[in-house]
Amino acid sequence: MKRLVSAFLLRQDSTVFSFAWRMFFALILIIFCGEAAADGFISLKSYNYPNHYVRHRNYLGEITPVSSQLDSDDASFNMVNGLAGNNTVSFESKNYPGHYLRHQGFRIKLHRPDGSDLFRHDASFRVMQGLGNPAWSSFESVNYPGYFLRHRNFQLYIERGEGDLFRKDCTFRIVDSPVSQAVTQGVVQPAADYLSLRSYNYPSHYVRHRNYLGEITTVSSPLDIDDSSFKMVNGLAGNNTVSFESKNYPGHYLRHQGFRIKLHRPDGSDLFRNDASFKVMQGLANASLNSFESVNYPGYFLRHRNFQLYIERGEGDLFRKDCTFKLERAR
Repeated sequence: MKRLVSAFLLRQDSTVFSFAWRMFFALILIIFCGEAAADGFISLKSYNYPNHYVRHRNYLGEITPVSSQLDSDDASFNMVNGLAGNNTVSFESKNYPGHYLRHQGFRIKLHRPDGSDLFRHDASFRVMQGLGNPAWSSFESVNYPGYFLRHRNFQLYIERGEGDLFRKDCTFRIVDSPVSQAVTQGVVQPAADYLSLRSYNYPSHYVRHRNYLGEITTVSSPLDIDDSSFKMVNGLAGNNTVSFESKNYPGHYLRHQGFRIKLHRPDGSDLFRNDASFKVMQGLANASLNSFESVNYPGYFLRHRNFQLYIERGEGDLFRKDCTFKLERAR
């Protein structure tokens, strides 16, 4: 399938297929065959080098463009519960199963576990709000708090620092594994303008609006898809927050009102801006996913209950699962 998509995109016979038509046919193949690199593996896209991805090469971590099958495989990882536990994640290589990204001498390397606690901690990271963009992610070392996964001169390290460049170098987007440079730039990336929130404990259900109210439902029609597609933008309230703008109701945002999630157009008030802004947090039930905390009601999280959406505070396993979502590209 990947070769077929690439063939459409890279074909040089412009008298038969214009580039736009090649992209169209590739997109149709992806949609109906369901293989837009959706093989269960993820990649980390650089924030300030958006055509570069985290990958291993010669057992060292770096960022490069993806232009071959080897590049794609080297840049594909299974993001699993952290080897060190405690709400962390680890990155297992796709083409070197059983090998994980870890730091050693502050350099990122790909190694097989040696059974030590040191390795488990070196290979585990905390998922944080992106230092350079809160809608993205940064990854903090477990055993070196304040040190973040960072690219420098296209090589990967854990480092601590400050300043705009440092924050950008430490910021990544979790995306589906790239098929190839052409597919990433020509088809996949535009689709990433919109995303959906998939429920953790109802994995066939997505956050959507209906009749201006927030809920989770299955997605089976074009209307369902549009209602469950959002642009995650810098929060209307600022301060490292995010807001969710509707795809099919541009200029309308998810906000809470009376603790219920609704879709409204901003009224220019500070209240609205705060109601429509959320802090991106580690998933309460799964650290590799996300939860969303209200800005003006700290400790209250976006949560589904009886398939309706609210902000609520609580405790217990069910509450944590109801508050946990997976960010995915919109269909």
